[in-house]
Amino acid sequence: MTIYKLRFVGNGEFIVISPQILQRLIGKVMESSKRELSVSIDSLFPKEYQEYVLNVLNSNGESPYFSFEYITNTPMSQRELFTIIGHQLGKMRVEEEKCFETVRLLEKKGMVLELDCSNNFWIVCKNSDDNAVQCVISSLRRKLRKYTDKEYIQTVWGVGYKFVDVSGE
Repeated sequence: MTIYKLRFVGNGEFIVISPQILQRLIGKVMESSKRELSVSIDSLFPKEYQEYVLNVLNSNGESPYFSFEYITNTPMSQRELFTIIGHQLGKMRVEEEKCFETVRLLEKKGMVLELDCSNNFWIVCKNSDDNAVQCVISSLRRKLRKYTDKEYIQTVWGVGYKFVDVSGE
């Protein structure tokens, strides 16, 4: 299984993008047939989460950890939160390469993120299902080895896996 390091590059600012939101975003990329995609902010960031984060940011505005050099309005509104989201997605890296070539925040029937995935991030997202399958196959092989030294699962490169009839059993 390949493990990728995903990180945000910044000056120690409060990260508003939770693991669940990253999971939703990766799911949207996996569903997309193109590297460029438009995603409704509300589909990634539920309204309740938006309200919660705004409350946290506005309640702690005096702390440097909760201030953003590119945000000047206080208290912050939903518009500023969306700006922070766009900025942080633009700074997100997988391994050492940026995840998105461009991140645009547009107002079209609600707020929409237009994202152009980098080639590296695109490949990571598209291969994540394959990695899950590899983990399951590896686990099955390990469990079978407890009972036999024969290999019942064969890798067919470029195709997938198949069960094979091992002679003598």
